Amino acid sequence: MRDFFTDDDKNKFQELLKGNAFYRIRVPSNVLNPTGKQYIVSSVKAQCLPGHGLEEHFVIHMEGVNILAVNYGAPHGACPNPRQLKLPAKTCQDSFD
Repeated sequence: MRDFFTDDDKNKFQELLKGNAFYRIRVPSNVLNPTGKQYIVSSVKAQCLPGHGLEEHFVIHMEGVNILAVNYGAPHGACPNPRQLKLPAKTCQDSFD
């Protein structure tokens, strides 16, 4: 599930768009016993997400309960040039089912 974007979240995302910066995610490295100290971080250009309503593509590489890496990005073909400089339509709670 995605939490609703607050006004602050929307402003921060807009700054990422303007700066052609990366939108980052962070997940605990151990899914059963998260320590709050070890994380896996991945990112995608923020400008690649709005075109498809903030659709994201995740590939999680694991060994047992440990996350080794996360490939994170927009769906194939979702990052054309020129890129959009607007907030995605879906800035509310979405399901990743």
